[in-house]
Amino acid sequence: MRVWTIYDCDHPGAILAWEERNLPPPSWAAKNRENGHAHLVWGLSAPVLMEGLNARDTPMRYLAAIESAFTATLEADPGFGGLLTKNPAYPLWHVLRGPRIGYELNELAEWVDLERFKPKRGWKVDEVGVGRNVTLFDRLRYWAYRNVLEYKKEGGLDGWNAWLSACNTRALTFNGDFAAPLDGREVWWVAKSVAKWVWQRFSLEKRQELIQRTHTPEQQARRGRKGGKKSGEVRRAMSEEKRASARLMRAQGMSYRAIAKELEVSLGIVHKWCRE
Repeated sequence: MRVWTIYDCDHPGAILAWEERNLPPPSWAAKNRENGHAHLVWGLSAPVLMEGLNARDTPMRYLAAIESAFTATLEADPGFGGLLTKNPAYPLWHVLRGPRIGYELNELAEWVDLERFKPKRGWKVDEVGVGRNVTLFDRLRYWAYRNVLEYKKEGGLDGWNAWLSACNTRALTFNGDFAAPLDGREVWWVAKSVAKWVWQRFSLEKRQELIQRTHTPEQQARRGRKGGKKSGEVRRAMSEEKRASARLMRAQGMSYRAIAKELEVSLGIVHKWCRE
């Protein structure tokens, strides 16, 4: 459960950064008396479940969007994990206590512009705070959808143990791509959650049933008639959009290789588009 949303501010006047940037009063702010750095903490009156089969995607994305916006507004450390904070009861810290201990997510969202951080399914969220959990969850689940049936062929406890180990290994690999990786225990719980959900819902029998249900001759013919009219237009529109995106990325200083990876096209195509 994510009960607190915590920000590490390492700049002068950090303990009052919320006031200067027009944010609501934190539940508390704890300042280091020696260097002036501070942790600003907002409590969540409805904590967000981060792991397990009952964890829901929408609240996690909503919290990730809010944390991204708060981090940018406060100019807080984007690599801070938000799992440990200064104890406000310890006399070493200078502590300011706010009027409220907890906020609803929608109350916090009212204080920032979420347009850049919209918590919609399929949107890439900033890899800040909870955003890293969401990104890891998305990358791992898409990998799991494609690979689980290979492990289910073995079946039984051996198949499950091999699958769980594979998910954890893949999650650790994805975690290594973050500038500030998640704690290993967080990675394990994300991996376990994805592994259990996909293992319970994907099977060879369901796959064959789905194929039979969606690949009848009548449906194939209907798709062909619909797709033939639109596919050419859609392909041309997508190509134009990617070509324009490639030129903009190049103008912003991105390498040809990075552009090719982002747009999922070949390096030669990117060179051709940018030369035109």
